[in-house]
Amino acid sequence: MELSDDLVYAFSKKYSLTEDEVEDCADVFKLLSQGQIGVPNREVKGALQLLKQNPRDAAVEELLEEIGSSGSIADFESFLYIFRSIKEETSEAELLDSFKIFDRKGDGYIDSEDFLLNLTTLGEPLTERQAQQIVDEVTQADGRIRYADFVKVMQRWH
Repeated sequence: MELSDDLVYAFSKKYSLTEDEVEDCADVFKLLSQGQIGVPNREVKGALQLLKQNPRDAAVEELLEEIGSSGSIADFESFLYIFRSIKEETSEAELLDSFKIFDRKGDGYIDSEDFLLNLTTLGEPLTERQAQQIVDEVTQADGRIRYADFVKVMQRWH
């Protein structure tokens, strides 16, 4: 499936994907839909795995049901929608896993002071002011941060 540069750009903006991701999706869609009308539902998980995603069976089934797929995904845009949805789910799970390192009690919370220290010292450190703004926005009254809520906030910023 050949897409014009304008269409690749438009899809990348619409679905918050890189242009390379859109082109890769087009290649996989074309490969798996040869001689058929679209990508058969039974091939969707494998298609996503070719695109370096590792979707849960239930997530794929839910998305197929959501788009009303009866047997196959006939249009490329629906395939892009599924790819983006799975990619977002995977990103959220990876972020949650990364925060578990700082969850000393295993209860889904991290201490806001520890979090502030990590924001200003690890990876690409933020300034004290930037880090404090983030911590102030997500800290609960007890001084803890529920990191699942923070991940949701991060995804809105992205």
